[in-house]
Amino acid sequence: MAVDPNRDLEHRLLLMQETVIALQARVQTLERRQPRGRSRWVTAAALVGSAALMSGQHPAAQSVGQTVKAPFVVTDDAGKTIFRVAGAGSGGQNRFELLSANGTEAVSGFENAGGGGGGLVARGASGNANNGIGFTHEADGTATFLATGADGRPKFKYSKEGLVATGPVTIVDAAGRKLIDMSDAGGAGGARGLHVYNTAGKGVASVFVVLGSDGGGVTALGAAGTPTNGIGFTHESDGTATLLAIGPDGKPRFKYSSEGLVATGPMTLFDAAGKGLLKVAERVSPGDARITIGGGDKGNVAVNVANAGGTAVAGLGEAGIGGGVTWTSSATGTIRAIVSGTGQIHVANDAGVTLATMVAEQTGTFTIRNPTNVTIAKLGAGQRGGILQLANEGGNATVEAGVLSDGVGVVRAYPLGNPALGLVGMPGTFIMGFGGKK
Repeated sequence: MAVDPNRDLEHRLLLMQETVIALQARVQTLERRQPRGRSRWVTAAALVGSAALMSGQHPAAQSVGQTVKAPFVVTDDAGKTIFRVAGAGSGGQNRFELLSANGTEAVSGFENAGGGGGGLVARGASGNANNGIGFTHEADGTATFLATGADGRPKFKYSKEGLVATGPVTIVDAAGRKLIDMSDAGGAGGARGLHVYNTAGKGVASVFVVLGSDGGGVTALGAAGTPTNGIGFTHESDGTATLLAIGPDGKPRFKYSSEGLVATGPMTLFDAAGKGLLKVAERVSPGDARITIGGGDKGNVAVNVANAGGTAVAGLGEAGIGGGVTWTSSATGTIRAIVSGTGQIHVANDAGVTLATMVAEQTGTFTIRNPTNVTIAKLGAGQRGGILQLANEGGNATVEAGVLSDGVGVVRAYPLGNPALGLVGMPGTFIMGFGGKK
């Protein structure tokens, strides 16, 4: 039996009318449930669907899909445009636009000129582009993904060559807290670099390149976010590089260049066990390191050497009374020998008591003392020659030997008595040479 075309068309129109009525009812229901901003997009979507249905078959009867020919516009119930599609015939690019309540373009989708890619652009209240995402097809068959900024320039580019991001870039953790940011000109002095933050959001470290100079470095930041210490480098005009270690005041503490090493104290070197090996500072104590160089309690500067137990065993520096001094100690720290810039050498026993002294003033003198610090022997220089004195434990001279003014040698034993009487005479208390030069 033949099918009547008119009856079939009438049947299809009735089905489509029923579908449109059902869609309108669903749109009204959704608009009552959704916020005002979202209801416009729901309406747009429903109306686009209605347009598709009106242009073809009922969904239940379709077999090859529906087609809506661009350009077309979707309006809300007040007649305002909320969605429009422009075909390639208008300007040579396919594109669509979603409009805001005030009629400005909110989001647009576009095809690149000449094809080969496209994207989405979000726009501000004035209609100006804010940010966008898109892709392009390359000649080798690969694709490049792009995220662009308000200026239309790529901020994020991912291609077969890898990832390229244009700063500033911020990386956050799962809680949205800042972990790392990279800036074109962030920080004091316009330093371009990377900044690391702790969980409290405070900066803890920066890697930077100083704008306008050929150099950069790494800075550690304190709790307040201010620099504490840093290391960096600069390129010099002669092609060499200078390495710098910088303190909280921004001044170099350590500088190594083609001219050598320059360090500003305090500075400490450690051994493999982490113990101080060398310390240089304005004020030091013997226990600070095995070797210390710096000022003491009286403002004098010295080099001190300590043993593994921290006991000072040797030193070289400026004496408190002026001049230089060198000293050595026993393993327990008792000074055993001193050489002074005043022209004196002192040697002591293990208790620290001086037992021998050599003094160089107008004439040289060498003395020996007993454990009670009493001089018991003295060797020195007189007007015509050497002098030798021996004393008892109380320091009283008992024997003297020397040269008289006439050049005659003499030896005296105290207390004085008679001179010796020759080979057969009684022994005397002094003897003297005969016929010396006057």
